[in-house]
Amino acid sequence: MYRCDPRGPLHFVAGVNKFQYKLIYDWLIGGVLGFTRQQFQKVNGFSNLYFGWGSEDDDMRYRIMSMNMTTYRRPKHVGLYDMIRHNRDKRWRPNNA
Repeated sequence: MYRCDPRGPLHFVAGVNKFQYKLIYDWLIGGVLGFTRQQFQKVNGFSNLYFGWGSEDDDMRYRIMSMNMTTYRRPKHVGLYDMIRHNRDKRWRPNNA
């Protein structure tokens, strides 16, 4: 079910096929993330400084942490995803910051 959690942002992904249905690090919030309107406003939404693919989810994690919010995660029996195959856009340089 795709609905927000009033306690805090909800990460729907418990594992991804690309990583053998695990998360590559415990604090990962990439993929599918749900907010109430109030939660999204509190973290000031997503940054407009990212182009292409990568690092925007880590930036959001820092935004959530800076507001002392707790991120919740779906359990594995409902939170496993298959990633759609995609290529990185070669026009954009990787953002390692």
